[in-house]
Amino acid sequence: MKLKILLVVMVFATVYGNATIRRVGYTASSGKVNGTDYVNFQAAQDAASAGDTIQLYPSTSGATYSGTINKKVIVVGPGYFTNGYYVSGSELYNDSLQNLAGIINSCSFIIDLGSAGTIFQGLNAITVTTVNRSDALNNITISRCRNVAVTFDNGGNCDSWNILQCFGLTITQNSYSGSSNRTITNLLIQNTLINGSITFSTSPIGSYTGNKIYNCVFISGNSLSLSNATFTVQNCIFESQSFAGATNVSFVKNLTSAAATGNILSTNAGSSGNLYGQVMSSIFTGYPSYIIVGGKYNSTPDGRFKLSATSTAKNAGYLPGTTTATDCGLFGGANPYILSGIPAIPVFKKLNSASAIYTGGTYNMNFSINSNN
Repeated sequence: MKLKILLVVMVFATVYGNATIRRVGYTASSGKVNGTDYVNFQAAQDAASAGDTIQLYPSTSGATYSGTINKKVIVVGPGYFTNGYYVSGSELYNDSLQNLAGIINSCSFIIDLGSAGTIFQGLNAITVTTVNRSDALNNITISRCRNVAVTFDNGGNCDSWNILQCFGLTITQNSYSGSSNRTITNLLIQNTLINGSITFSTSPIGSYTGNKIYNCVFISGNSLSLSNATFTVQNCIFESQSFAGATNVSFVKNLTSAAATGNILSTNAGSSGNLYGQVMSSIFTGYPSYIIVGGKYNSTPDGRFKLSATSTAKNAGYLPGTTTATDCGLFGGANPYILSGIPAIPVFKKLNSASAIYTGGTYNMNFSINSNN
């Protein structure tokens, strides 16, 4: 076990340079390691230096993590949905996930000054809220997470937020009691399943520029309420449409189940190349839901949004800024969705050795690692 931990640290060091890895929720018979293991997220964050990684572990009772972030950290979880540890009955599982027992029930983080450059990855039920103060809070990335809820509560600018490869998203910008500029610029939402509302309000003052939504799937229950924000929406698939304040949105190379007549995708300035009246069951492999075939589900919850062999979404989009064809939806574009939100960290798939204890001579060891980039 100690040898395995040492190898993990060596591989992390290769990926993240000299940054320290700090673990929260890790359990092992060998006990805690001083300077590596922490009782909760806030203790790990407070001890971290800029650029450190905080690795959160699941629990059989359902782990819950929360805290305030005031420095650049990389917060990593194990991914989501079923791994080999829980295989039973008819469910499919992703054999690239680590076979860790338990789940992460929820994560709740407040973004404060000093957090620029922070990355969240591989987390389940994650809430990210900007602290309610009159300051800019920029450069935050949330990727490969499930059921993401972002709330912009601050009274300053928010620039260069990235939400990538996520499964489930809601965004809210609350009204602010002060007089600060609440501009949002260069927000990128890419290769994400959107199942909730995206609601903006720059009140009392603010504007939007350079914001983009690429290669997303909008399923029933979503809504865009954009306060006439400037957005480009490209290579997306709309199961249903619900728009408010979307007059400054350019829709390019999207697919929708709605008709073209009077559709904002056809009437908005800058919109082009959209396909209307699409049948979702012909686009996805497992629509409207995955089913049992021969005693097993034919898909995972996220795998059902892969395109069918004859899908009209295949090569129906353009890579942004080019005329190079790409698939619409989660698995197209330059940053395709990763099943189960497997974080971009090395995972051991095999580690074999002659014995646990060995002295003298050559010690032979056989191991393999997935990079998951």
